[in-house]
Amino acid sequence: MYSKKLAVSNIIYAITSSTEMHFQEKMFELIDTICKYKGVEFERVQPANGDAKNDGWIPAKNIYFAMYSPSDKNLSQIAQINNKLSSDLDGLCDHVYNKGHWGGCINEFYLIVNTHDKEMPADPDRLNDKTIAEIKSKYNKDFVVKVMAAKSISSYLIDCDENLLEKLKVALDVYTVEHAISIPEIHDFIDEYVSYLAIQNLESNGTDFNRIQIDKKIDLNNLQNLKENIINKMDAAERVEKYLNTMNSEGWNDNSWLETKNYVISKYNELSKSYSGEDLYNKLLDELLCNEKLIGYKSVILEAIVIDIFIKCDIFAKE
Repeated sequence: MYSKKLAVSNIIYAITSSTEMHFQEKMFELIDTICKYKGVEFERVQPANGDAKNDGWIPAKNIYFAMYSPSDKNLSQIAQINNKLSSDLDGLCDHVYNKGHWGGCINEFYLIVNTHDKEMPADPDRLNDKTIAEIKSKYNKDFVVKVMAAKSISSYLIDCDENLLEKLKVALDVYTVEHAISIPEIHDFIDEYVSYLAIQNLESNGTDFNRIQIDKKIDLNNLQNLKENIINKMDAAERVEKYLNTMNSEGWNDNSWLETKNYVISKYNELSKSYSGEDLYNKLLDELLCNEKLIGYKSVILEAIVIDIFIKCDIFAKE
């Protein structure tokens, strides 16, 4: 399951890390690939000559899509989102019901908002619901309208089969991000992860520096099928080690790191009673994913931390 979660997180990261037209193109690739996989036509609408308030649609089902992704992440607030909803939905209804454009009716309308690494902002005054009700009443029509964060697509993708995920990775040009992670990102991730660990029961664990060669340890623990993945993450693991060296040289407080490390080791000790080899490795990473927010580079950092501890022989057999 971890490998699937990692694929989904990287797909979502490839989409949400884009803005404006780049975000729209990424979303089009995702929807188009899913539709082709299911044997349904998706039609992109080129905005050069005016899109008549239709960013893209599924003609056979009269399902319409609108995209919104401001270049400034701080603009993803409910007022701006509501303005976009009002403009696009009212405009689409005018073109469909008054001007006879597109399919002549609307069955479903989706406004997909790029909130980047955040959830949808709170809507205490129910602005979106009021806008939707007003526009439906204006045109005396009823159809499905949903305003959703782009990252919420992950709940759909996690249930997809592996073949579709592979096609999405190719279509979106998903690339590994382990070479891009920085020391500040590792620092921020560990601080964030510790907030989750606050509710866990941890045991203190020492460090065993009696290391063996990485290839030997992989073979010893029957991880041969995961060898390429582990080796590919070595650069990321070395960045974690560099973070630790920086932390020590700068005199930073290491409590957060110790909590994170101890949690990984305690979780390994717990799971090793029931699992071994590749099953243990994958189950460990799956259990360490505390929530769906660990997307993109964050999931890479998590695995890099595990591999760093693995290299130090704090987890998995070494003899």
